[in-house]
Amino acid sequence: MMKYKISGERKQFLVKLMKEVGKGFIILIAVVLAFKFMNWNSFKLDQTVAIAGEISKEPSAVNLVVSGKSSPLFQKSFAYNEKGNYYIINRFDIDGQISDMKDMNAGNIHITLNGQDITSFLVFRFKRFNILYTGGYYFAFTTADSGIEDLVELDRSFLDIENSLFKLAVARKGAEGKQEDEKEIIYQCFQGVEKELTYGSAKISIPLPGVFNKGKLYEIIFHYKVTGGAKAVVMLSPASNPHELDTVVEGSYRKVSILFSPREVTASPVLYLLGRNKVKKGPFDGAVSFKDISIYRYGQEYPWLKEFHGSHVAYFDSVDRLKEEFVGVKYFQK
Repeated sequence: MMKYKISGERKQFLVKLMKEVGKGFIILIAVVLAFKFMNWNSFKLDQTVAIAGEISKEPSAVNLVVSGKSSPLFQKSFAYNEKGNYYIINRFDIDGQISDMKDMNAGNIHITLNGQDITSFLVFRFKRFNILYTGGYYFAFTTADSGIEDLVELDRSFLDIENSLFKLAVARKGAEGKQEDEKEIIYQCFQGVEKELTYGSAKISIPLPGVFNKGKLYEIIFHYKVTGGAKAVVMLSPASNPHELDTVVEGSYRKVSILFSPREVTASPVLYLLGRNKVKKGPFDGAVSFKDISIYRYGQEYPWLKEFHGSHVAYFDSVDRLKEEFVGVKYFQK
């Protein structure tokens, strides 16, 4: 039998060809996997792009100037807070500046943020501190008689406080002696029924009927529960960003509110309920459950909706803890 001998040049050509084929096969697999990943996690990619865009807009420092009729009362430059867009000012009580104000035209107070004059802002008033909110920034001013314990507690619990502010503004019972502002129910589902999401079916899409109007305040109230290595995510598209719900309370139901106000008229939005892993790697070894979902529309007109950005999640247990400390909310505009 004669042996077929491959020349050196041909051998090099075949080796090179096999390498190119191998590279092409690897690229093909990578493209297929990337396509599948985008299909499975498109909402995550959208969320990442949105977050990256917001981060790129944030300044390296936050400059605040509060002035009276003739001179500055407070001036400070804060390093950008990566934990959240909030900043705490100890023992600078602005309550005296705002208690008798009806609007900013009275000239009692003037605010400049990052070199821009502020034409409207909200002040959430508590017994031991006041929170000035404008353009997505939160500035907490403790009162003159606050101690270091109050400052530490405020810093520790600020994210819970921030989440609760707008819910406190409409659920004022115990603060101003009023019942919660009037609202009407526009949709309900899973009433008295647990809907569990596991890895095989970890997404529910709920088309909502009707139109959500610009300049109106809406609220989604529901109960959720997480077990194992799972986390719960809720998104109302296109009215709000995805909200990853707190998993501190595990194994029992927690009541939550999401307040939102559409920037544009929104027809037939979709409510997404999702279950995801707490960590990027590893199996989905838990479950997420939802029940008693109700959607409301508030009848009252709120001038501060101009300052209301995106949507805000509030946990009822946190709101209840803060009610006794909450005095009220004031909105100022030029």
